[in-house]
Amino acid sequence: SPLWMLLLAALGATESGPRLASVGCGALSVWLFALQARRVCMTAAAAAATCVWAGSLWLVRHAPNGMESTAAVTLVLLAFELRARGPSRWRDLALGATLGGACLVRPELALLPLLFGIADVLDAHGRRRVATWLPACLLPCAAWLLFAWWRVGHVLPDTVTAKSGGPQVAAAYAVVEGAA
Repeated sequence: SPLWMLLLAALGATESGPRLASVGCGALSVWLFALQARRVCMTAAAAAATCVWAGSLWLVRHAPNGMESTAAVTLVLLAFELRARGPSRWRDLALGATLGGACLVRPELALLPLLFGIADVLDAHGRRRVATWLPACLLPCAAWLLFAWWRVGHVLPDTVTAKSGGPQVAAAYAVVEGAA
């Protein structure tokens, strides 16, 4: 999660910084959810759906943990909000930056720009729109991929190594697990 790590580095080495950032993303996700719900449902149903989302076990559990999960959800909801508002040059640039940010918070979210791109290519107005948002999405992602390849030799994080204390510990763990 390079973007989340960059945010945490900017916040400094405190325990409360990541938790507050995560709670802030959770609160922003409730607001973005409410905007989407009002677009799809009647007012009462939108309010009820928003209350259910705000009180959902997932959000209540993950918002204060300091991890990037709520930031990813917020970026996904923001991408759908920007997309639902219709095309405009600045909005499409913001959509691209949001999609790029989502990919840099959670690598599996690279599927979202792919799906948006497929939907846009199938529509004449969408083809003009994708020509605006796609470069804004690809630029930060390409910059990160080049940096990651140059710095660590691969583009996706080696989570086993990162979570185990280094390559020596990970290799020893693999040997022990293989023998068991």
